[in-house]
Amino acid sequence: LPTRVIDVGPNAGSQEPFLSITNGKEGSWIALSHCWGEYQPLRSTVATERIRKRKITHLPPTFQDAVTIIRALGIRFLWIDALCILQESQHDQAT
Repeated sequence: LPTRVIDVGPNAGSQEPFLSITNGKEGSWIALSHCWGEYQPLRSTVATERIRKRKITHLPPTFQDAVTIIRALGIRFLWIDALCILQESQHDQAT
């Protein structure tokens, strides 16, 4: 798995998605990368990383759709560039 992924929980939807630090854990995952445009409704920074480890709320519709689809596919982990890369981290953006 990448360094950070969103754990969407079981396919029943009984758990809110949260940002997970994988520490070398292995598993299946799906990536969502998209054109951000001028408006960035939700992104991770050093300041928000700790909060997102508890839960990610108010996902934009595209992100909500991705969570729904991968739950239906039985996959637990989702990588979204805006949330899984710390946006002000040169190290994250380089890797």
